[in-house]
Amino acid sequence: MALNAAIFYSDGYFALDLYPGEARDRVGADPPVADWDPRSPIWLYWNGEKLDRDEYEFEGLTVVRLGRLTECDVAALERVPLPQVSCPEVGLIDVEVADVLLWAKKTYRGPGVHRVGWATAAKR
Repeated sequence: MALNAAIFYSDGYFALDLYPGEARDRVGADPPVADWDPRSPIWLYWNGEKLDRDEYEFEGLTVVRLGRLTECDVAALERVPLPQVSCPEVGLIDVEVADVLLWAKKTYRGPGVHRVGWATAAKR
């Protein structure tokens, strides 16, 4: 079963959040895979309380410069055990997190500011 996620994009900065608007203890850390490059442009966030017990519960990610994201970065993310997600506001249903990044890279190629997901929640 896929988890609903919200996305945000602004001038190259991309974020995927599984718990938008919730006050949670999110901790940025490398994933539990041996070959993760610590210089990756993908920053992963985990549940802080569970991480203290060496349990990895994915809560989201950010990419500071989406234009610098490479196919190698996405391939590395595919090796991380992450849940399936759905971003219904943009038509992505039951997909891999890596697929969301590939969609974002194709969608947000040009200049300008585009906002989707929790960034538009205030307009409702």
